Amino acid sequence: MEKRIGNLYSEIMYVVADAEGKPDSRFQHWVKRVDAVDQNKTNGYAFDGGFVNDGTVEIEVKPTVYLTKTVRGSRKYQSATYNVIVMDAAGELSVTDIRTTGERGWALRIRDAVAELVAQMSNIAPEPEVTVTLAASAAEILARLRERDAVLTDAEIITAALNVYEMHIEEAK
Repeated sequence: MEKRIGNLYSEIMYVVADAEGKPDSRFQHWVKRVDAVDQNKTNGYAFDGGFVNDGTVEIEVKPTVYLTKTVRGSRKYQSATYNVIVMDAAGELSVTDIRTTGERGWALRIRDAVAELVAQMSNIAPEPEVTVTLAASAAEILARLRERDAVLTDAEIITAALNVYEMHIEEAK
């Protein structure tokens, strides 16, 4: 995984400012990395992940979802906006069309869309757990192959053996 040095917070806030104008510096803004979404929660705690600190950090360049809060307006009439930003595999940041204002229920309005985006970005499909039971003769052959070529794992050896077996069956047809 590629890493680079930079101020991720500032980069994300620059992308937001480019899309909707510079936020008011009198108010507190934040950026949060969204690793998962808890569909059972209806407030900001539904978005699991760490907050992004302002300052130079080592940035992992990978598809990631970020949630930002910016505030504009006067001290008396403030308006908060929540935007979803994505980082692609090349490290490019862009604003999505998932956004809402800070009225009550803001998290609930974007929760399902963010959950779908996080699932698309992560593409995490759990690897199936495979258990192979070998006959005594197959275990002997596997042990001999392991001695000969210690570079290959047992799974690679078994996969190769199954491929050869399938080729023999196709030839027999």
